Amino acid sequence: MAQNAEERIVELLRQDDPLVLDAIYDLYGERLFGYIAAIIGKTHDAEDALQELFIRIARNRSRLAEAKNPEAYLFAMARHAADDWFRAKPANEARLDDVLEPVDETQTEEINADEMAMVRQAVQSLPDKQRDVVIMKCFQEMTFGEIGKALDISLNTVASRYRYALQRLKKYLTRKKKR
Repeated sequence: MAQNAEERIVELLRQDDPLVLDAIYDLYGERLFGYIAAIIGKTHDAEDALQELFIRIARNRSRLAEAKNPEAYLFAMARHAADDWFRAKPANEARLDDVLEPVDETQTEEINADEMAMVRQAVQSLPDKQRDVVIMKCFQEMTFGEIGKALDISLNTVASRYRYALQRLKKYLTRKKKR
């Protein structure tokens, strides 16, 4: 079904049909929002960034129509929308707070607020490309295949970035716990 929806989006883009926005939102809206929310960290700000993203999509339909991988292009646009949101906001805005808050504390054995803050800092310390993969894998629960398609990278690259990110997270958290 997703393939048919993707084909419909490509066709609507080729026809420069404004209904393409609805189709894009139906197919990708939730994942784009989750991705932006994981980057920004605050749900209401992510909603604003998502709205800005769809304004950009509406203005740049012709570029999206020319993209070899429209899904990857959309996620790149989402990343830029989140980055632009940060440029417009004070540097001390928290990130990932809303993503990490929903953790069911009954399932997390004795994770306290300090440990959660340490995890947030660890994820924030990752290079952007590794952080994107971790966010999509851990917070969006996307498969490596879905991540690869969304970022227009190979499965091996996704796996490598994830592996290197886990190594960095382990090193970061081990160093912090020793302090």
